[in-house]
Amino acid sequence: MFLYFLGIGSANSEVQKNTEAQRLCSSVELQSHVRFLSSDALKGRAPGTAGGEAAALYIANHFREIGLQPGPYGYLQPVPFQALRSDPKNTIIRFTGSAGAKEINLSDAMSVSSDLPLEKVRLSAPLVFAGYGIDAPKQGLNHYGSMDVRGKIVLIFDGLPKNVSPDLSQTWRSLFSRKDYKILTARSRGAAGILIVGQSENNSMKERIIPTWHSGHRLSVIGDLTPALASELLGLAQVSFEELQTSAGSENFQPRDLGLTASIELVQFIRTFASPNVVGVLQGGTQEAVLFLAHYDGLGSIDQSTEEDKIFNGAHDNASGVAALLCLAKALRSQPEQFRRTAVFLATTAEETGKYGAEFYTMQPAIPLPETVLAINIDGLNIMGKAKDYIALGVSQTNQSEIVTEVMAQNGLIHRIDARLEDGMLFGFDTMFLFSRGLPAFTLWAGVEYPDLSDDETKQAFQRLRSRYHTTADEVDSNWKWDGSMQHLEILESLARFYLASSIKPVMNRNSVFDALDPYVPHLMTSLPSVQNLLLPFKTSTSHRLVQGWNGPYGHRDAAFYSYDFLADIGTEVLSARDGRVAFVEERFVDGNRIPGNENVIVIDHGDGTFSRYYHLTHDGSKVVTGDRVKAGQVIGLSGDTGASAGPHLHFDVTVGCFQWGCQTVPIEFSNAIQNPLISGRDYTALP
Repeated sequence: MFLYFLGIGSANSEVQKNTEAQRLCSSVELQSHVRFLSSDALKGRAPGTAGGEAAALYIANHFREIGLQPGPYGYLQPVPFQALRSDPKNTIIRFTGSAGAKEINLSDAMSVSSDLPLEKVRLSAPLVFAGYGIDAPKQGLNHYGSMDVRGKIVLIFDGLPKNVSPDLSQTWRSLFSRKDYKILTARSRGAAGILIVGQSENNSMKERIIPTWHSGHRLSVIGDLTPALASELLGLAQVSFEELQTSAGSENFQPRDLGLTASIELVQFIRTFASPNVVGVLQGGTQEAVLFLAHYDGLGSIDQSTEEDKIFNGAHDNASGVAALLCLAKALRSQPEQFRRTAVFLATTAEETGKYGAEFYTMQPAIPLPETVLAINIDGLNIMGKAKDYIALGVSQTNQSEIVTEVMAQNGLIHRIDARLEDGMLFGFDTMFLFSRGLPAFTLWAGVEYPDLSDDETKQAFQRLRSRYHTTADEVDSNWKWDGSMQHLEILESLARFYLASSIKPVMNRNSVFDALDPYVPHLMTSLPSVQNLLLPFKTSTSHRLVQGWNGPYGHRDAAFYSYDFLADIGTEVLSARDGRVAFVEERFVDGNRIPGNENVIVIDHGDGTFSRYYHLTHDGSKVVTGDRVKAGQVIGLSGDTGASAGPHLHFDVTVGCFQWGCQTVPIEFSNAIQNPLISGRDYTALP
């Protein structure tokens, strides 16, 4: 504790209230950036459009003029995408039950898209009901239970059930109510599709942008439908909509088959493109770095719209944030002495469509993530006037709350620690993917007190912001208070200068809310090949607990990231997960030796550059020899407790390129598991 407060003391000595931002980037210059980026000429800056490309080039040119160095790939980091748009005229959707059938058109009552980049997606599958689509037993919510939904369409309700424990924090509630969480969960359970009952909107004019690097299972169908249409369709199977609602909110909820089948032929228009992140680097004196980021993309425009204003200009969200990033880079570049840490400036693409630009950056960072100590995100400057307080949203998930409070106090401001956390905003920023990779981060927002505004004026200003969010009305107008924006920029610079000069090491708190996203997010965030259709390495119908999964703290990091540890008694039969040839066998070591490197192991070469590895086998426990051909499901050895092991278990993984310890593991999927990826602490049965 004493050492920690010494850190606070260093903040007192290092932080000084500065006005450098105002001197080096005037209000006029800040406004100029915002007005250009939000102009009609850029048509909303959507990824893969001329306006989006123009915005990226504008930022890159300013990084160059400021004197920042490019990233390892240049100022522009291409991020590959495919854009899918449903064809409502040629898409056919039919539901069939015991009481009849109904054909549906894409409309305001139902929209359908896909994860699959195919011109035609055909799916005929039964519907099952999984409540609110939450799979979180530790938080008392498990709507999938033990139901096997592989190859089925999951019907769920949007939002949260009424029976959520009052002890469940609003942060968890916000996560579980998000559609992207529900979709990730359905993917992990191997569902063929998901239909979410809530407020549907006609998406036939909108593109669904998907990243090309995502590995693993994809959903054939992702749809939304209104409660009225859902009730009508359930009537085809003589199922009461009201009874489903009641059951989904009960404590003893169980998922169920619905007696409905959906036959869907989805026709899509597809285009492939790259939309760049923009990266500039200000070199420091050590290997450590601080990342400053803001997304430059917007929602684009809808040319088919009948509205007079068709352009989502995105002035506040987030032309203002990018303008601040440019001004911050200019101010820090003027520093005559080199900072202790390197500053990386990142303008991300595709935040509005899934935070994909930030996700891609974590795979190809300008400075390795282990050497990046903190990320500060800018998403919307203060345009309401000078505030008394600011919020570092997400800082409570790190050990930096007191430090940030002290820095703000040096600037005469109050720090309201995560005051907007209860709104669920934590999951709405690029920082979500940074958090999930273990990188401490926060988004700096203005607070709730404005000395120059009355209470009524403050309420009206907040209402104006909310009403314009993600609409064509998000434009610069006479209501903008640029003195608030300059104040926001000033505190950003104070925080930046402190962390670039400091030796304090921010870390994530244990049991962060982002633990709930493991292992879903790491499965997505990789350009490594995904190996699918493996069998669990145990006999059919036997169950084993997964004690450690991907990114686990005990040896499952770096190259061993995608590894699984199953509890297994000594002598448990171990089966080959896939056909192949035995490449290596070691069985000399005795159980309980506890010596790293003295593990018995079998390695299977699958002939495609990948190798499956079975570690900690028992002494003389191999049933095969080098060179043997093996079939998936064949017994190859007996589990044990050898080498660096805390007890009897089987370590299983798949590597690419080589099979020695230290070779790169890759994401894997088991065809006979109830979900993928597997989650630590759960029992998994090898299904027939």
